[in-house]
Amino acid sequence: MKTSIAWIFAAIGGMAGGNVLAGDLVIGHVAVHLGMPEKEALAALSKEFAPEQVSVSEGKYNLRAREHGTYDPSFAGSVSFRDGKLYRASKFWGGGGLKDKSSEEGLYGVLADLAGKDGRTCRIKAETLRSGAKVNGQDVKEVTIDFPPDRKVTLRIWQPSVGGQEQPLTFFPSVDEFLMDVAAPK
Repeated sequence: MKTSIAWIFAAIGGMAGGNVLAGDLVIGHVAVHLGMPEKEALAALSKEFAPEQVSVSEGKYNLRAREHGTYDPSFAGSVSFRDGKLYRASKFWGGGGLKDKSSEEGLYGVLADLAGKDGRTCRIKAETLRSGAKVNGQDVKEVTIDFPPDRKVTLRIWQPSVGGQEQPLTFFPSVDEFLMDVAAPK
């Protein structure tokens, strides 16, 4: 745990160059942007990923990697559409999913990419989400970093709840980047 928090501060203090343009999120080799037509986005993403609709009401599709035309269960991110337009996208940067990138590598990668060599203003929030031992025995320590106007980065660390029973599933720390409307600090 201390290692993950130390990596956050090391990544923020030592951000290296990047050139992500506002409005674009590159998932694999596919660039998507807010307002992109659903058919265009899914057609482009389908060349590299296997989109699987997981929510009709949210218009949400999970993206799983394709390796040489075959299905690979590695999670790469998700896209959500409203009225036929992209309104939210996520990219998995590290944890236990795509290519088993570590959460530390993923966190450094996303922050370095977003901040660039000149830095960028952000808002950081840390909290512990307690599920309680009777629910599923897992608590989530979450750090959220908002980069207005359109990026959010999350680091999640799952831990057993105090007094919780051992769970058969193990959750690894994960790092995700979201393309969405993010309010500027007031």
